[in-house]
Amino acid sequence: MNIAKASAEDLEAALSLLGLLDTVSGGYYPSDPDSDCENDPLRFDEEDRAHLEQLWKRLKRCLDMSPGFQGRVIFGGVTMMDPRNRIIDEHADVLKLHPRLLETAAAEERPSALQSWTDGPPPVRDDGGLVIVELSADTKVDGQEHFGLPVIASRWSSKMKTTGSAHRIEYENVVRHIDIAG
Repeated sequence: MNIAKASAEDLEAALSLLGLLDTVSGGYYPSDPDSDCENDPLRFDEEDRAHLEQLWKRLKRCLDMSPGFQGRVIFGGVTMMDPRNRIIDEHADVLKLHPRLLETAAAEERPSALQSWTDGPPPVRDDGGLVIVELSADTKVDGQEHFGLPVIASRWSSKMKTTGSAHRIEYENVVRHIDIAG
């Protein structure tokens, strides 16, 4: 079975939806990022009709960014993670290529793009492009240790944001990186 590949617009819409859901699940009001939100409340009140209307407005904006994106993004991920497809190592605790793919790349003396680290931080961009970063040992993400594990982040102006919880990362704390999208 063939699954439609998620486009850059699909991924952008998915990240926007993830950010919105993280905001609301954290108890915060889903302000409109394109407007001056100085008068918006800080906390989300699920009993307040105006708050629910704002949440729907933001949800609809995410859904309209790339209609049907959620299916392409989710089913693409499910397809890649399915052990029968042997793309991702099902025994690893992190996203790691399946050993078969790593062996094939090594046999062809053609390293995987995900093994091609570039020293230093990625170029500063404000386009949300995805990048895998390795942080300096003393860097903490939202006060938490990262245990030397790579972090997936999106690039926004002077800082990057983690894709999981939108925690900010300083470019200067990046030891090396891999551009993965954008």
